[in-house]
Amino acid sequence: MKVLCVAEKPSIARGITNILSNGHWETKQHRKDGMKNYYFPYNLNGENCQMVVTAVIGHLMNYDFSSEYKYWKSCEPMKLFEAPIVRNVYKHAQFVADNLRKESKNAQKLIIWTDCDREGENIGSEISDVCKENNKYIDVYRARFSVVQEREIQNACRRLVRLDMKQVDAVNVRIELDLRIGASFTRFQTLNFQKLFSDLNGKVISFGTCQFPTLGFVVNRFLQIQNFVSENFWKIEVTHNKDNSSVSFNWKREKLFDRFICFIYYEKCMKNCLAKVISMVQKPKNKWKPLPLTTIDLIKLGSKFLKISSDEIMTIAESLYNQGYISYPRTETDQFQDDFDLNSLVRLQTGNNSWGTYAQSLLQGKFVKPRKGKNNDQAHPPIHPTKPMSDKFNMKEKKVYEFVTRRFLACCSDDAKGSETIVTINIADEIFTANGLMIIEKNYLEVYVYDKWGEKSIPYYQEGETFIPTKMEMTSGNTVPPKPLTEPDLIGLMDKNGIGTDATIHEHIKKIKEREYIYEENRYLYPTTLGIALIEGYNSVESDVSLTKPNLRKMLEESLQNICRGQQSKFDVLRNDLILYKNVFDKISKEEKKISQAIEKYLNIKANYSALIESKYSNIEVIMPCPSCDEFVTIQHISNNNILIACQNSIDKRHSFIIIQKIKYDSVKLVDERCNNCTNQPRKLKIVFSDEMVNQGCPKEHTGCICGCDSIMNSALKINQRVINMITEAEPKDIILPPLPSFIRNNNNNNPSFTNTNNFHSNSNDTTFKSFNNTNTNSFYNNSNNNSSSSNTTNNSYYSNNFNNLNSNNNSSTNTNNSYYTKENGSSYFNRNVAATSNNYNTNNANGFIKSSNFNNYNNYQASSSSSNNNANNNTNNNTFNTPNCSSCNQPLLELTVTKDNENKGKKFYKCRDCGYFKWKDEYINERNSSGISNILKEEFENMNNLNDNKPRCNCGLVVIGRVVSKEGPNKGRIFLTCRSKINNCKYFQWADEINLEKHIIESCMDASFINHDASSSSSSSTYRRKRNSQTYSSASTSSSTTRTTKTYRKKTTTSGRRSYTKSSKK
Repeated sequence: MKVLCVAEKPSIARGITNILSNGHWETKQHRKDGMKNYYFPYNLNGENCQMVVTAVIGHLMNYDFSSEYKYWKSCEPMKLFEAPIVRNVYKHAQFVADNLRKESKNAQKLIIWTDCDREGENIGSEISDVCKENNKYIDVYRARFSVVQEREIQNACRRLVRLDMKQVDAVNVRIELDLRIGASFTRFQTLNFQKLFSDLNGKVISFGTCQFPTLGFVVNRFLQIQNFVSENFWKIEVTHNKDNSSVSFNWKREKLFDRFICFIYYEKCMKNCLAKVISMVQKPKNKWKPLPLTTIDLIKLGSKFLKISSDEIMTIAESLYNQGYISYPRTETDQFQDDFDLNSLVRLQTGNNSWGTYAQSLLQGKFVKPRKGKNNDQAHPPIHPTKPMSDKFNMKEKKVYEFVTRRFLACCSDDAKGSETIVTINIADEIFTANGLMIIEKNYLEVYVYDKWGEKSIPYYQEGETFIPTKMEMTSGNTVPPKPLTEPDLIGLMDKNGIGTDATIHEHIKKIKEREYIYEENRYLYPTTLGIALIEGYNSVESDVSLTKPNLRKMLEESLQNICRGQQSKFDVLRNDLILYKNVFDKISKEEKKISQAIEKYLNIKANYSALIESKYSNIEVIMPCPSCDEFVTIQHISNNNILIACQNSIDKRHSFIIIQKIKYDSVKLVDERCNNCTNQPRKLKIVFSDEMVNQGCPKEHTGCICGCDSIMNSALKINQRVINMITEAEPKDIILPPLPSFIRNNNNNNPSFTNTNNFHSNSNDTTFKSFNNTNTNSFYNNSNNNSSSSNTTNNSYYSNNFNNLNSNNNSSTNTNNSYYTKENGSSYFNRNVAATSNNYNTNNANGFIKSSNFNNYNNYQASSSSSNNNANNNTNNNTFNTPNCSSCNQPLLELTVTKDNENKGKKFYKCRDCGYFKWKDEYINERNSSGISNILKEEFENMNNLNDNKPRCNCGLVVIGRVVSKEGPNKGRIFLTCRSKINNCKYFQWADEINLEKHIIESCMDASFINHDASSSSSSSTYRRKRNSQTYSSASTSSSTTRTTKTYRKKTTTSGRRSYTKSSKK
């Protein structure tokens, strides 16, 4: 029988071979990568076999996106949350994988000898997968050991177990989450900020779910110091000289922040300065010996006492482990098992010149069992030495080995013992105390030189004794800010808040140093200006969760622990965290300007917003800026014969959209030409129409605009006035349009203008539009505010470079004088000393440009902006998982949690207090997230046979549904319109009598349960208008006579609660 053993490192493979073969092994061949395979006979649990021992070099598999998403500019960063991930063998590990395939081909058993932690379990799973490629029937076992010693290795061979697939799943979840979240945010930050700030060109602005909370700790401490306000305090100090020693007594009140009050106490004590001893207590006091050494203590205390960075300490510790001098250095366990042979390990240290004598004293009777901590990872014992120190160690290796050894010997010692004396005196009813300490037995302090216990002698005082103090004075002082974080402080904060694991904490600190988010000076950590700007920018974005706080990562680490315990499935954790971070990413991407403004502030550089927008225009799918938000209108694929032209904003909040039916996606292309007749200057579309549409009168192909100025596009795509209004009408916003076409931009005239003919469309039910000619003079570059106007001519300033009253109305000056810790490194955006700057800029526009729409000067623009009321904007909602509305009665749902002791305890659900609607929260989220574009528009396709029906639509593009208020109250019987979707969380709401729509259109939208009110029939051109307490319906006569008939319907309430109307007429 052939048994293949695979270790995680070549040094471990060599150690296992020496132990199992008793030093008798042979190497038949050398691998191409230089590592060896060891062959020897062995009796495995009573069965003779041929043992082959080999090794890998860490992880074999690389996780990355598929080729179409792999490159930085291949897709939008948001798509990486759902992009397919492929797993391939690393290029540098190809020879390792080939060796495993070859050796496992004829093997009956595979024994995994990787490290006994989550990462080691995952590496073992990768080894198993590679070996099963050529031998799918190979039997896979797992050897669990903590150190390469004969007893450990032999016991591991006798107690083989199976791979723990729960730990494998936990690591796979972490890898996928870190890849998707890190790649999406890193690409978003890097690509956008490099376009905005030329100083950041060529620099990767990386993001990590552990990096940013770690950076947040450093920035928060730095800002605490910067914002600290010192306060004055006063206190009373008493000193007494006795028996040639000076005793200082501390005031029980410590200090007061009111000088006058403190002076009153001081004067009181001075008037009656006789001190009386009210107690003298002597009691034993012990200084506890340290707990066994864990990874966190190694890197935290090691960096503090040894003055070596945490990352370098772990590198040295791993090297010592691979050489067999210490046990596995990645462990959370702080307790030794009762049957652990500690005496043999102590005996190994008796020959050392520095601590050998102390080790010998432990074997002669001073040995005490180590304390037991609260942590046990069930994988590795605490870190301890396994061999005597070598003379070949360099200086840093000696320091790390010495620290591990002294800590181990201290754990096997007794506590330090002493006697504490506390003297309490009374002066004018004010209490003062003095403390003294006498060390009786140093014990572990003799070997563990890193702990200090200061001895302080105090003379003997007898209870009831009185004396006059030698000195009594009122002193003052100032409160001081906290010190900047040191690396041990940061490690402690990360461990306390669950950021990273014991094996990765040092890597996260190293990463933010490499990215130049922080730097170290005199053992203290300071943030760079870029680091401060990123944290402040992300904190300025209003969100339910914060990426700079430790809560999110701590929750993830707890979820991974739950996967290992079997309390959560990997699919639930992966889905929930991706949904959470995707929503945060959507929020961040919409408010990226806040982050860029923080970078402008702290790096003292100006953002080039026009370059960012122009780069978005370079996308072949971008048509124009959305008039209702800061996103862009693009071509989006729905199905083979259906295309959506819509805003890039989330699916549930599309602002501008046109549905193109019966045209293939490949038949629609954007051209570089822009339409100069429309305010937003959209790019034109070239459409190749289907044979069916050609037979209906459409041309074979046509290039034109979709915003209403092209009659062929209007007829072919069924673009009616409602669609035109949705696309083109919006409140003027602070948005910069890309540069104008060259034939306009290069005009020699200072104020070039041109005359064009626009088609203004009347609101008709016909698919063909009526038009009339109107001369529209548009000044693209207007350097003056003096614009003439007449009834037939309008002068619209699309781009205005200079306004006479710009400075007086909208000129903001920002002065910043922030003195940071200065460290010159030749890079302007990492300069820690931010000098005073004065930036004059327009807060409503960038680079001196504003978007103009039907206004003559800047004052009119301000007035129209403040008073405009756009229905499309009023109904937009944030795309977050806030508590939704009930799909039946449109009332807000209650979010509750199961508290009964059953299988659903702790599970969250939604319930309606009115109609009893019930839904598990995770099912609701799954239904919502599974509704892609096709599902959302499916109902639209079914219910809308003709786009020219003028029916009102909600925020997500569906035809609204009308309902009647049935609850008692002032609105009972009133008709309202809402979204018909049950999963989109649209929250659209509109009273029917507050909008000008034809009566029959509103009635066609009514719910089937609605009972028509008793009203007289009216013509198809009738509209509802609400006028205070009456409902007025007007119909204009079609004749040219000046006589008008007005029919007024007044409301009255029937016994059934429905509205009825009485009619009156007047001439």
